[in-house]
Amino acid sequence: MAITIDSNPLSASANSYADIAFALTYFESRLHSAEWASTERETQKAALVHATRLLDRLVDWKGQINDIDQPLSWPRKYVKRRGRSTTGFSQYPDVYFNLDSFFDPAAADFPTFLREVCCELAFDLVREDRLSDQATGLSSLGVEGIRLTFKESDRKDIFSEQVVLMIGNYGRPTLKKSSTVKLVRA
Repeated sequence: MAITIDSNPLSASANSYADIAFALTYFESRLHSAEWASTERETQKAALVHATRLLDRLVDWKGQINDIDQPLSWPRKYVKRRGRSTTGFSQYPDVYFNLDSFFDPAAADFPTFLREVCCELAFDLVREDRLSDQATGLSSLGVEGIRLTFKESDRKDIFSEQVVLMIGNYGRPTLKKSSTVKLVRA
């Protein structure tokens, strides 16, 4: 079944922060991204939609969602743009801020940083399974108290260091590693 990407922030059926056209343009100027270009189009679409889902579920974004009925975590209100001045006067004498320093929740596109984060995470998902619950080694094993300790290096971070850096001050990842463990009863 063909995946349809809807990356319009004002749409009730939005399912991705970035569309294929944005992703192709983004990866044209990114080093070491030939693998994305050689990936099947349907896989690219699935990766972008899945990356959006993970960003929505696993990042505690700053600000507030714009509309209670919107399908994604963005657009958001009260999220300050990085590097913008917040000095100035508002219509309220005791509140000093410049509305240009915040993302516009009614904008026709998602913020560029968010679309780029979505692309990077989608590329990470294409290159390797970052959600695998497979653990290959233990650093310790107990019996009476039933204590298992998995090697820290056994589990991949769900978000690569690059993705975490790109999320930056706009949100905080809430889950660092895949935390599913398969339980087998004897």
